[in-house]
Amino acid sequence: MATQITVRVTGDLGLDDAEELLRELRQQTGVEWSEQKSPAEDDGHLTGGLVEILISAVVGKGVEMALDPVIDRVVDRVHQAIDRFRGTRFDPPATQVDLSSVDPDQAEPNPAAGDGAAGAEPLLEPEG
Repeated sequence: MATQITVRVTGDLGLDDAEELLRELRQQTGVEWSEQKSPAEDDGHLTGGLVEILISAVVGKGVEMALDPVIDRVVDRVHQAIDRFRGTRFDPPATQVDLSSVDPDQAEPNPAAGDGAAGAEPLLEPEG
């Protein structure tokens, strides 16, 4: 099994907020993240405003999430990145982090995560 980490952001977002959070998550975790926009954002209007976005990554392919300390460290870094992102906002959006097991055959490859290499620990870059 692989572990999917999903960050749900709901609230008043500016035009560049989702991209800024994606950059922060990539920088802090060393994992490739992808964004799913809400259907309202796909109407071609550049409005920002009250939206919901999902940002997700698949890590630890071939490793049970409950047994993998790397997953714990990635999740800690995710929370740190979200705290920094929210701390720069006057009215920060609500956020939620969810973990789920996914079938490795359906998970997209993530070279930064080591995908299945049991000792592929340097998934995370040092903070700084």
